[in-house]
Amino acid sequence: MSGDLESVEFNGWPCVRLTSGELEGVVGAFPGGRLLSLRVAGQELLYVDRSRAGEQPPSVIGDLRAFKRGFGFPLWGGDKTWIAPQAAWWEAMPPLELDSGRYDLEKEGPAVRLRSRPCPETGLVVERRLEFGPASTISLEESIENTSSAPIRRGIWNVTQLLRPARVWLPVEKGHIRPYPEEGQSEALASRVIDSCESFSGIVCEEALHFKYGAVPREGQLLTMFQGEQDVLMLRRFAIDQNAKAYAHGSAVEVYNSPTLPYLEVEVHAPLRELQPGERQTARQDWSFCVVARGKEFGPGLFQLFPDSGPAG
Repeated sequence: MSGDLESVEFNGWPCVRLTSGELEGVVGAFPGGRLLSLRVAGQELLYVDRSRAGEQPPSVIGDLRAFKRGFGFPLWGGDKTWIAPQAAWWEAMPPLELDSGRYDLEKEGPAVRLRSRPCPETGLVVERRLEFGPASTISLEESIENTSSAPIRRGIWNVTQLLRPARVWLPVEKGHIRPYPEEGQSEALASRVIDSCESFSGIVCEEALHFKYGAVPREGQLLTMFQGEQDVLMLRRFAIDQNAKAYAHGSAVEVYNSPTLPYLEVEVHAPLRELQPGERQTARQDWSFCVVARGKEFGPGLFQLFPDSGPAG
């Protein structure tokens, strides 16, 4: 029976567990309304900082900017909603209320809805809705709402911290993948970690290397292959605008690899929007999963394992 819900504890935090077939997920109101665990046939896909087990939301004392500098930039892990552009973050860290606050959590049948408190840094409220559906699928809806009294120009930035080793296939030619020079050795490593097959590109995230790449793929989809006792495929589908200038960072999709911790990030952007007071923007992703034999060839033909998703030429 898909969509079963129960209250559980995860990493010292009260959470809700969702299940559907071989999928099992754990969602927490804190930290930051995240999907904290995602298992497929028993294999964990998400990175979470276990050293922060049981921590509670920060209580801001005094000036918020000064408090953020002292609090630092916790990498809680999991799947979360950030706000683009990164250049607008106070103290070069995600908005504290949205990233490290406690969200309201409401069960909606087989789904969970999470809603943040108003963010004093951005004037936004973030809402996330996760539903585990049939046939090993998840729907994720993310919204930002302008609760301020002035227009706000921002974009939804979905970030999923995934365990290595993994590889990511994108329907984009290698020459259209953009390295981020400010992120480690992205330019120097491109020839080593980016594969090419026909008009597709694969980014190899298997070692503790520091890089980040961005692209606007031909289609709104990407495929991640997790390597473990068995190999797990995760396909994402999402709406896309082919104009790179529509996005805060010039990319619809970004892939980051951590040099110090065992994770990569798969990041999906929605276009920037100017939101009037009371207006909201919503973006949706549909995730599908399947398990394949260990050592299956890593290539764009893997897209064909999912219904209605053959790689386009």
